[in-house]
Parts: sequence; C-alpha cells; structure tokens
Amino acid sequence: MFSPSNLIDTLIFDPPKDSYTAEDFTDFAYASERVNFHPIWLTDDDKPFPCLYLKFNAVERKPILIFFHGNSSDLEGNIPSALLYCKSLEVDVLMVEYIGYGPTKEHFQSSEEYLNNQAIAVYNFVNEKLKFQQSDIFVMGYSIGCGPSTHLAKEKKIGLLFLQSPFLSFHELAQQHVPVLNRLVSNRWKIKKMIKSISCPIAILHGKFDHYTSENDVNRLYKNIS
Repeated sequence: MFSPSNLIDTLIFDPPKDSYTAEDFTDFAYASERVNFHPIWLTDDDKPFPCLYLKFNAVERKPILIFFHGNSSDLEGNIPSALLYCKSLEVDVLMVEYIGYGPTKEHFQSSEEYLNNQAIAVYNFVNEKLKFQQSDIFVMGYSIGCGPSTHLAKEKKIGLLFLQSPFLSFHELAQQHVPVLNRLVSNRWKIKKMIKSISCPIAILHGKFDHYTSENDVNRLYKNIS
C-alpha cells in the first residue's frame, strides 16, 4: 500500500540503475595470496540479502570490519574500498548489501527499518556463526551507511565505530538540501542523539571538500561523543 513513508524511502534510497544480479554474485568468489572472497547470503525476516566476506589470510585471527556502503552505490562498486581496508588494516571485512539494492532491488524498497534490522542480523552472524568476540567486531559506515552503523553500535557491544561523512540526522540533512521534505523525515536516524549512548571508541572521517555533509555538522557530532 502506498504511503508518504514509501514515497520518502523512494527519494532517500538510491540504488544504482545498473547493478549486479544474484547470478553475478556467485562469481564474486575469488582467492588471492592475501585475501579470499566469499559471497554469502543472510536473511532478515524472510528477506535475503547478499554479503561479501573478505577473509584476510594471516597466521593469527584478525578482527573483522562490518562495512555499510554509501548511497547511489552498491556492494559491487565498493569492493575496491573494502579490499583496501582489508589489506591496509589487516582485518577481515564483511560487506553488507542493503535490502532493495543489488539482486533484491526488484523485490523490495529499502527503508530505515530494513537497514537497522539487517545490521543486527549481520552482527549476530559475525558473533554467533563466525565466532568473533565483541571487542574484535569493528563497524564502518559511509554516508547513509552511518545510519545502520550507529544503530548497531548503540544496540550491541562492538570494539570500534568508524563514521565516514556522517550526518547529524535525516531531518537536518533534508533541511540543508531539500527543505520541503525535512518535516517528513524528522524521525529517521538521529545520529547526533544515538551517538551519546555509544560506549565504544568512535572515529569520524570527513573529507575537506565533501559538501554533502558539512565540516560544521561533523564538528557538532564530535561534541556529542561521550
């Protein structure tokens, strides 16, 4: 059933028009000297979604970084970034594809609720199935990915939270870029409020020439870290 909320979700979440298919995803399996790629499917409330597990080859087990990508992109388009994190930080990386992106684009419409639930499902998989200790679970969100990342860090114990180009809240982001919509997104991802109750270390990354989220907003967010 159509609702104003559905319209806002359609405007907010912007998956690439040309994306990979479920058949393409099986070809993401790859092995190299330092990193092995493992395509996996997870499920949240009967909604399947793909994740790509980059396993760093090391004698001792390394921490794992759960990575939530930005908007207007998908898992496939972020593989180079994930591979860079894997090799430079020497950690495993689990890339999360959003419900409504990639192979599920034709079946579901993304929403804040879906992404938040996905974040918890991924954490449970990493903690319970892959057997990573809470302190060895790192979480990174880029742009819109900062929403589910912050939600996860608020709800679960993790070792470290990385936020790249974060926003204060969807309300304030809309107020800056699309003022006519700001009242309709008032209750979505209030990162500046959620971050106050997060106990793990937090690193905030922001490019000097990033004009989508301002340096002033990032500074305000930093001041809310307890």
